[in-house]
Formats: sequence, structure tokens, C-alpha cells
Amino acid sequence: MDDDQRMLWALWRYSILGPLVSARLEHGDRAAYINEAAARYHTTPDGRETRISPRTIEDWLYAYRKGGLEALKAFCLRALRPKPLWDALRCRSAVRRRGCRNGDTWRPFRGPR
Repeated sequence: MDDDQRMLWALWRYSILGPLVSARLEHGDRAAYINEAAARYHTTPDGRETRISPRTIEDWLYAYRKGGLEALKAFCLRALRPKPLWDALRCRSAVRRRGCRNGDTWRPFRGPR
């Protein structure tokens, strides 16, 4: 992804943050806006319709507060992550769910056995 595309995605994330970055909100107001934004469908810069989890919006907010627009450029969508990394993340979460015994090997998660 080149720098122009990263900036486009960063501006899209910033547009979703909206009043969270431009107004001084109390905790309850902030949580209400995050939940409201998470309940809506958003059109991504590449034209897909998507919903965003409240936790992701919160992560974007904290990243923006810490590093500005440059910090929002660093985020990567799951669809853009390399497949081997995605398989490793799925496997890791599967091992956490069922517990890890000594001698277990890492393998791609393919659902319950």
C-alpha cells in the first residue's frame, strides 16, 4: 500500500472518529458515540460496506490522540494482512480457547475436531 492510499484510509478513520476528536465529551457521551458509530455501516475507501467494532474505534481514538493522523496511517485492515499471519492469529486464539498442553504444536485452526 503506497503512502497516498494509507493517507486515504487514515482520513477515512478520522472521519469516523468525528466528534470524538473535535469536542470535549464526558465518558458517557464518548461511549455512546462509539457504540452509535459501531452500529452503523461505513463505506470504506475501496467501496466496501463494513461495520467497525467499538474496540477498534476506541483504538483509533487513542492512537490519534497519541500520534495524530500519522498514527492512523499505521493501522491495517484484516483483509490486507498477509494470509500466513492471519492463520497464525487464528491458531493462537484457538489455543487460548481450548488451552495449551506441553507438546502442542502450532497449526492453522480449521475449526473443531
